[in-house]
Amino acid sequence: MERLRAVLLEYRLPTSAWAEILMALFFLRNRSPTADGTSTPYERFYGKKPDVARLKVLGSPAYALQPSGTYIKLGPKTVLGTIVGYAASGHAYRIRSSATGNILVRRDVVADETLPVTPVTPSALPVCLYLPEDWPSDDTTVSDADGNGGDGDVPGGDASDASSGDTAETASTGSGNDSNGGGGGSVLVKDPPAGRTDETSQAITPDRSAPDSDGSVPVRAADAGHGYFLRHRADSDKPGHAAMAANAVLESAPPVAMTVAEAVARHDWRATTPTTRAEALARPDAYLWQQAMDAEIDGLRKANAWDLMDLPPGAKATGGRWVFAYRRDADGRVTRYKARFVAQGYTQRLGIDYNDVWATCPARETVRAVLAMVAAYDLEMHAIDIHNAYLNAPMDVPVYVRQPEGYEGGTDRTVARLKSALYGCKQAGRLWGIHTHGTLTALGAVRSQADPTLYTCVHPTGVTVTIVVHVDDMAITAKTLAAVVSTKQAILAVYKGRDMGAATTFLGYKVDRDRAAGTLTLSCPGLTVALLEQFGLEAARPKKLPMPANTVLLRTGEQLLPDSRPYAELVGSLLSLSTSTCPDIAYAAGLLARFMEKPEEEHWRAAKGVLRYLVGTTNLGICYRGKEELAGAVDADNGGCRMTRRSTTGWVFTWNGGAISWTSKRQPMVSSSTAESE
Repeated sequence: MERLRAVLLEYRLPTSAWAEILMALFFLRNRSPTADGTSTPYERFYGKKPDVARLKVLGSPAYALQPSGTYIKLGPKTVLGTIVGYAASGHAYRIRSSATGNILVRRDVVADETLPVTPVTPSALPVCLYLPEDWPSDDTTVSDADGNGGDGDVPGGDASDASSGDTAETASTGSGNDSNGGGGGSVLVKDPPAGRTDETSQAITPDRSAPDSDGSVPVRAADAGHGYFLRHRADSDKPGHAAMAANAVLESAPPVAMTVAEAVARHDWRATTPTTRAEALARPDAYLWQQAMDAEIDGLRKANAWDLMDLPPGAKATGGRWVFAYRRDADGRVTRYKARFVAQGYTQRLGIDYNDVWATCPARETVRAVLAMVAAYDLEMHAIDIHNAYLNAPMDVPVYVRQPEGYEGGTDRTVARLKSALYGCKQAGRLWGIHTHGTLTALGAVRSQADPTLYTCVHPTGVTVTIVVHVDDMAITAKTLAAVVSTKQAILAVYKGRDMGAATTFLGYKVDRDRAAGTLTLSCPGLTVALLEQFGLEAARPKKLPMPANTVLLRTGEQLLPDSRPYAELVGSLLSLSTSTCPDIAYAAGLLARFMEKPEEEHWRAAKGVLRYLVGTTNLGICYRGKEELAGAVDADNGGCRMTRRSTTGWVFTWNGGAISWTSKRQPMVSSSTAESE
């Protein structure tokens, strides 16, 4: 564990990489000489000497070549990452991608082992040593004869004997040696503290102003290492190592203030969001992420979301983490940085930290049906956004959450006892749904039997008002503007929120209305643009079809992707789009979803082909117009799946000129004929 901790700190690797580093350390240990220096564990087990020619320094920056077909023509052909281990065979490297954090296994790797290691900031206070009486007591710098700091003999005994005296009194102390044991290893010696009667030892404390024998000023106590005698390292004799030791504690530069537009325009801006607070603050746009976190904490405090207290005996604290996201407008442009502190609900225990978890969520068919009705009857449609919606609902059982990283207070045992439903808690959605239902029914609304998130009420003027609720977003429609405004005011009198006015976006959909022509077009250009940016295909040449006719994808077990997570992320995003506003890719997304486990290069190329189709159809959507009856169509093939011989069914239902419901999915059983499959 000591080696593991040292590597993680020295190369500033996230703690989530501990398993990779631990396996790498065991890999290296089995190829290192034993105590007697005669052989290695690998040699004793296999009977031959290990090949160490391909070993690289752990934590070194590495450039791994991307497989052919996974990058655009003028895009980068390599992936920047960090070496965190070796494959079992020893002929490939395990690389942690700097962009995604995923682990890649690559043979074709070029590592840069020349970069200096950043000194590690000590996390503990320096140790106060009381030395024997014969230790020099004047203000001098004591070092061993060779100047190697740490290997010299301590007068009156070794280093362990020197630190074993009476330590009843604690004092601040420092040392000129850095945490790596370089820089000469000298320590500053002063007289024992006043009033100390122990004649057998005296304390080592730093001299903050007296120069060393070479004329340099000693390191300040805040910049010193732990104060231990450390083993000499060869690189401590290299030029500049002393200067490196003098700056062992590096204060991070304050984030540079910038606007969202300035951040997005930078060449080093990333379309992917950070996964941890440390990663967010290490980015060039750290200022905006810090602002987002400050705003989230300010909202939690204003909502009085929790009480700080010590964790009661027998209680278990639920973890918490930061989640980051970009807020985009209807066209996919980033408009705001968003940070949310959420509870790690997966650590909650059934019957103790939560009971029921079921929560209401509107079906997409319901949302599209309401929009089709808005277009057909020329209704007014406005939207409101509830701020910190879940925090309006009181918690039902005691739940203790660890404090947000970077905003801790109290002691190590201080936790936050939730008073309101916090995002991430298993029961938070249910509690908010119950609270919303109570509020709307108190205003006279009636819940629909078909969808529990659809409410209707009658305005005093006799106008019917329809309300669609999706977590913190609400859409309100009515024939008159007065009825819509009155309903919005009644809801915002209960909840603190933002009046979005006439709805131009809702649930990620872009709502484009032409009231003169009586049309309403529903599309998702923002989600599509973000997806294309994530996979670097925003400038790709578009395709005319998402997938060629009669495409057959099989599982051969060959040319497996080294990392299946990008494929799963891509197919999951395609499935989301296919159920939102893109019925034209429903079949392709469903076919690709059959290979989520152990995807192959052919499946990856087919998935990227769907992305190239989306390049040319980004601004297309579903158009509702006029008053048309509900109509449907259904069809099925016969044994279209070559692997299971099962058939695929597809249907679509249209209302008022546009599709409101569709699907494409493989049947659960084998059909013996076309008639049976249909």
